[in-house]
Amino acid sequence: MDPSKIYELYIQKEPRICIDTRSKEIKNSVFFAIKGAQFDGNDFAEEAIKKGAKIAIVDNKKNISKYFIHVGDVLETLQKIAKIHRQKYNIPVIGITGSNGKTTTKNILTTILSSTYKTISTQGNFNNHIGVPLSVLSLREQHEIAVIEMGANHIGEIQELCEIAKPTHGIITSIGDAHIGEFGSKQNIIEAKNELFKYLKKTNGWIIYNANDPILKRLINNYIKSIAYQIPVLRKQKKNHILKEFEYQCNPFIEINYPNLSYIKTQILGKYNINNIISAITIADLLQTPKEEIKKSLKNLKLKNNRSEFIEKDRNTIILDAYNANPTSMSSGIINFIEIYQYLKHKNSWFILGDMLELGNNTIQYHQGIIEILKKHNVQNCILVGKVFNNTIAENYQKVNSIKECIDLVSKLEINNASIFIKGSRSLKLEQIVSYL
Repeated sequence: MDPSKIYELYIQKEPRICIDTRSKEIKNSVFFAIKGAQFDGNDFAEEAIKKGAKIAIVDNKKNISKYFIHVGDVLETLQKIAKIHRQKYNIPVIGITGSNGKTTTKNILTTILSSTYKTISTQGNFNNHIGVPLSVLSLREQHEIAVIEMGANHIGEIQELCEIAKPTHGIITSIGDAHIGEFGSKQNIIEAKNELFKYLKKTNGWIIYNANDPILKRLINNYIKSIAYQIPVLRKQKKNHILKEFEYQCNPFIEINYPNLSYIKTQILGKYNINNIISAITIADLLQTPKEEIKKSLKNLKLKNNRSEFIEKDRNTIILDAYNANPTSMSSGIINFIEIYQYLKHKNSWFILGDMLELGNNTIQYHQGIIEILKKHNVQNCILVGKVFNNTIAENYQKVNSIKECIDLVSKLEINNASIFIKGSRSLKLEQIVSYL
C-alpha cells in the first residue's frame, strides 16, 4: 500500500504507533514490524494483533491476515509517513546532535520551554532512524515547539534524520570521539555532525553554536542566521565568594551569574554541563521564553536517568553518570569529580568505571589513557569493569569482567562513608551497582 494511504488510515483512526509487542501501547495501535539486528518484527505481527493492535504493517509476504498491510519496506514506510506528518506543522523544531551532551541539553531545554510552550521532545534515547520518525509522528495539534535529538554512527545519517524532522533550529553540542570506531576518524565525525548545519543553511534555519569551540566556529563559516554563545568564566570555589557577571562555579552544583538572568543556583552537577545549560538558555531566549521562567526552570531541574544523577543514600553519596561513555566524557567526568568531591558530604572518594565501547582499533589505548588520568591525580580507590579495562595495565586498581562480578566485589568491600563516581557505556548497566552501595 502507498505510504500516503497508510498515513490517511493512521490519521482517521488516530491510533498509536507501536514497534514492540511487549509495550503497554500495543492496544489500539498500528504495529510496524521493524527488523532489528537480532529479530524480525514480521515474526511478531500476529501477536501484535492478538494483543489489540488494529493493523500491522509488514514486509514479509508469508504474513497473511486481513489485519496486515503489506509494504516493500516497513522502516522506509514509517519514515515516509513521518515526513508527511511533519509537513502539517509550522512550528519551531529544534534539532540537537553532538558527541556529548545532546540528551542532557535536550532535557534541560525541554524543561525550560515547557514552562511557556506546549513542548514535545524525543523520549528516552529514540534518536536514530527509527526513533526520530516515531518522535515526529507524536506531534499533535496542541504542540507549539518540538525538540528532536539526533544520534548517528555513520556519515549520512544526520542528513536523513533532518529530511524527516525538518528542523528549523539546530545545535551541535560538541564534537568528540564518540563512535569513532564506526566513523573511522575524527574528521568523519565532524563531517557527520555538520550535516545538521548544512541542512539548516540550505533551508535558511537558525544555527546556535558555542563560540568557544574552534571546530564549530569554523563550521559556521559566517552564516548569517547564527547565534553564538560563550561559556562563562569558571571561578574556583572560595569561601563567601560572590560571583561576578558571566562567571560560574561548582560546589558541587553549578551556580551562574549570567547576563540578564543574574544569579542562578542549579541542582546540576559537573562543569561539563555548563555548555548544556548555556546552550539551552540561548535557544530558549531566542524562542522568547520569559527570563523568569528560564531561571525558575533551571533552579528546580534535577537530572535523572543515569546522567549526572546525584544520589544521596544512608551510607554513601553517588554521582551516577552511567548512560554512556567515551574518552571525552569519561575524562571530563573524572576530573570534575576530583574537583568537587571535597564539597560533598563524604570526603573518601571511589571510582567505578566501565568499558567505553565503539572506539575501534585504538580501544586499549583510549582506556589506558583513562588510567593515566587516574594515576596523574593520585586516585587510590577504583574498580574497573569490563573486558577492555581488564586488558590494560593498572596495578593499583581492582578489575572485574562484568557487572555481576562488580556487584560481588562491592558487596565484599562494604564501602561506607564515601563519595562515589560511576561511569561506563550503557551495555554494562552500571546503575545496578547503586543498590549495593
